[in-house]
Parts: sequence; structure tokens; C-alpha cells
Amino acid sequence: MDEVLETFGRRVFINLDKFFDNPKEITDCVRRHNLQDRVVVKFYPVEECFDLLEQMAPDIPCMPFLWNEDDYTDKLLERDIRLIGSEVHFSDDDSEIASREYVKKMHGKDLIVWANAIVFNYKTVENAGHSDDISVTGNPDNGWGWLAGRGFDIIQTDWVLPMRTYLNEKGLLYRKK
Repeated sequence: MDEVLETFGRRVFINLDKFFDNPKEITDCVRRHNLQDRVVVKFYPVEECFDLLEQMAPDIPCMPFLWNEDDYTDKLLERDIRLIGSEVHFSDDDSEIASREYVKKMHGKDLIVWANAIVFNYKTVENAGHSDDISVTGNPDNGWGWLAGRGFDIIQTDWVLPMRTYLNEKGLLYRKK
């Protein structure tokens, strides 16, 4: 990890999805390279994670993984952690966290909303099927376009260049304020 942070830490933002596998070692490494503003820690919304973040990483940007609804943001804003938003996963288009209203509410709290277009498991449909797979097989309007149209700040993808090209062509590359 030292080599990765040394090589890329000042050039990109680093998503630390597996932070809770080794929180002390990762926190020490991030601080050793003074990259607290260049990483984001993702976590499951459980009390154990909240406590660990407060104890070990209150200065490191973090966001919970949320499914279908958000019962956590207001509680997390009261904690001594550096909450920057949430990564949302939803099973259908009508889920609370898939709505433009939810994104607007989060923006009103100066928080970002991160959607994930990657298909992790074909048995579980995430983000109502608005995925990389549908996008690269001929229907990007219903994949990346749908996600961008909802106002999500970040769309995680395995297809960065095709998504960027598509969003740029559609005028959806950057959130309009």
C-alpha cells in the first residue's frame, strides 16, 4: 500500500473499500503519506464501524454503503467522523435513495451521492439494472445516462473512457449547479 500511495496518491483519489480489513495499518499508511484528503473510506452502516471510524479515522473522508433507504446520514452527521456522502445501492427506480429528491437533500447537507454501475453478482440486481453491462451492450441511456440524470455525483464504473465519452456527448459529464 505504501507503494501505491506514494506512486498515485497525489494524482488520483483512492477508494478504500476494504478499509475494515486492516483499519489501523491503513490509517497509519494514509497518515504517513499525508493523504487524508486524497482517500475515501467506505463502510457498512453498523455501530461497530461508526465507533471504529471515530476512534481511528475521524479525519479521513468516509461514506456508508446504503441499500434502498437512508436511515443513517443524520445520525452519522452527529458523530465525530468526516462524512462526505453515501454510496447508494437500490433494487428499483422508486427506492428513496434513487430519487432526485434524495440527491437534492444530500446536496443541501453538502454531501455527495455515489452510485455504482458495476455488476458484482448476476444473481443480485443492483441499482435497478442501470449498469455498466446495459450501457456497453447498446443502451447507455438506461445505464449511465439514467444514473447521471438522477444527479449522482460519482458513478463508479469499470468502463471509464466509454462512460466519460457518453456523458460528455450527452452534456451529463458534470453536475450543473
